[in-house]
Amino acid sequence: MKYKFYNFKLRQDLDKIKIFHWAQLFFILLALFAGLEFKGFHWPFLVQLIVFPGIYYIYFTTTRKLLYTHWAFTFFISLFLISGLFEAVFIYKGQSIFLCYLAASIFLGLQSYTLSSPIYYPRVNWWEYDFRYRDDVKVIVNLKDNDEEIQGRMTDLRRGAGCIVMFKKLREGEVIIVKVRDTFKELIFEAKIVSSREYSIGRGITYGVKFDLSEPEKRKDYKYFRQYWRDERKTKIKTKLKLNGKTS
Repeated sequence: MKYKFYNFKLRQDLDKIKIFHWAQLFFILLALFAGLEFKGFHWPFLVQLIVFPGIYYIYFTTTRKLLYTHWAFTFFISLFLISGLFEAVFIYKGQSIFLCYLAASIFLGLQSYTLSSPIYYPRVNWWEYDFRYRDDVKVIVNLKDNDEEIQGRMTDLRRGAGCIVMFKKLREGEVIIVKVRDTFKELIFEAKIVSSREYSIGRGITYGVKFDLSEPEKRKDYKYFRQYWRDERKTKIKTKLKLNGKTS
């Protein structure tokens, strides 16, 4: 898998993510030291002191390379932090431990929120093989100041950003015009290509785009498009359930 980013955007977010990531480790280690007051010195403490930096190094590698295993690490670390908060409140009643785990949880939440964008981790319907029921919408893409129409499919739409799969090679940082036609109207958006992922030859290139929502009219159209996206998704699910019901 190849991926590229519009450098300015990546640098901004990666700087924040680094702070959020290593701040988690700092507060987790602080919580372990604070726990000595209640547990006393014990061998598991030394093991945790060695293991957690290693885990967080691997965790950061998955984040930096934008591997989907990042979310598996996030899930298990979330469980650890929840159990730490539970112990701090109900077993040890230690305010210092609670505050450390709470701080680590907040930084984990901030990191997850920053990365939970189509630009970095587009949602993938890997379980749906039938293209009729995929969570996507047909779009037409034009380069700015270019009349060439490029066929594409919008496969993700969240937080003012989206993912468009096309077979046309475009540059990161390029401004494009995205057209969406539904039954009632045509929506036109200006967007910037922020990221690109190429999973394998023949599957198209997945572009992470950021919509220009600087004006009230553009934000209104985006809300309409988001609702249209949700309605299309519900319609596809209902259609699939009906067909499965008839064939069973």
